[in-house]
Amino acid sequence: MLNLLLTSSLHLVNEWYLYIKFLMSKFSQREFDVLAHVLNEIEDDHDLISLARTSSGNKVHIDNRADAIQAIISYSHSLSSVLSRKKITKDVLCKYLTSIGCVFSINDDKLALVNRVMGTLKKETNCEVTEKQPLENVLATSFLKWFFQLISPISATFSEFGPQHFYSDATGSCRVFDTSTALVNVSTELVSTANSSSIQPKHEQVSGDKDCAAMILRLVNTYKVTLNPNLKLENGTSVKAEPHGLIHLKSAGSVHNEKSCCGTYDANIGIVQEPQFSNYKIKFLHMILRINAG
Repeated sequence: MLNLLLTSSLHLVNEWYLYIKFLMSKFSQREFDVLAHVLNEIEDDHDLISLARTSSGNKVHIDNRADAIQAIISYSHSLSSVLSRKKITKDVLCKYLTSIGCVFSINDDKLALVNRVMGTLKKETNCEVTEKQPLENVLATSFLKWFFQLISPISATFSEFGPQHFYSDATGSCRVFDTSTALVNVSTELVSTANSSSIQPKHEQVSGDKDCAAMILRLVNTYKVTLNPNLKLENGTSVKAEPHGLIHLKSAGSVHNEKSCCGTYDANIGIVQEPQFSNYKIKFLHMILRINAG
């Protein structure tokens, strides 16, 4: 009985001590709310308690999530220092940003994600906030926005595109229809002229990470075009998450050269998350382009 009373008393002392430290801390109310939310995204209790013990230097007794969060906040000097901890993984940051409807690139590194979280504290932020959406919808729009910016010849990141964005057994295909002298039936993928004679599109089919990347580079370099995705869900963008992890994306959009909007495209893209990272890589990529090459 005495031991129980002593334990309860020590627990109350710990709670008051942590509360006083919070009052003396440098966290604003907004920072406190963000940090508490991020910490709650850590699903594994062991990881959360481990982070709390590390943050507090094992100075307080911690055996539950509430105490762990209190200890982390009380013994931390800044929000950024907590977000930089190893236990605050990319997955945790992605879950937080998704929960508040913040659009981000799924291939952002941890530093970029930390900066996005910090950016949500500012009135003027580069974090595009939308209505809260299912994770797969945010994933679809984020990936497509990132990917088509990456393969744009006028993008600063164009030189970074390569085989590393594909799995080694990836497959790809690309059909290009010249619409300057033909009308394209999108649903049947047939091309017909005024006299109804068929015109065969330029067609390329490849396999392997290097060949898939090379196919995309040939496409944009040959036609000098930028593909602009329509990111509106159920309009230009759709997503289906398979039970085994494959994310099937469908994207429709416009094709642009230096002078004008010269066509349209449709793409089917399959992506799968790497087991050792939070990044997604392309499993298959099939594209149809209708370009006025005249």
